[in-house]
Amino acid sequence: MAKSKKEIKEGSLEPESNIDDAYYYGEERGGAISPGFTRAIVTIAVLLIAAFIIFNITYGRRAVMLISKTEIESLDKESENDDFRIYDRVYFLIGRKYGALDAGLVMIKIEKKSYGNFKKYKNISFEVDADFRKINTYIPGEYFKSPGRYRIKALLDSSTISEREVTFRE
Repeated sequence: MAKSKKEIKEGSLEPESNIDDAYYYGEERGGAISPGFTRAIVTIAVLLIAAFIIFNITYGRRAVMLISKTEIESLDKESENDDFRIYDRVYFLIGRKYGALDAGLVMIKIEKKSYGNFKKYKNISFEVDADFRKINTYIPGEYFKSPGRYRIKALLDSSTISEREVTFRE
């Protein structure tokens, strides 16, 4: 009669059969998942989660400014290189693809090119709650009554997030 595994002689276990012996010493797993395969799956899962988090932090949480000659309703629309005319309104949208603006002050700085350099021209500021998802409005056409190059900067809590140069023609 074979001894059970509970019966220990001289500090070793004696398996009941050769099959138990092969399984006990790792020679045959019989469909069990190997530790190396498990480690590989866990590593791949961790890398995918890390890539997702990094993507959302760098691209989804990045604040952007879109400008256009027509009203902008979503961040999915690309900024248009419209041919602006003097007295045209400049519509803009500032927001993040995922999440709130997370800022208390949104500022638009308009600079006008004069003698080869951009000079301060106008500032527009909005006090907002940090949980605002976006700002969507326009800059009045009266701010652009003379032809030339203008630079429009968007700032969140005094940090520049975007700037665009725009030419206004007669």
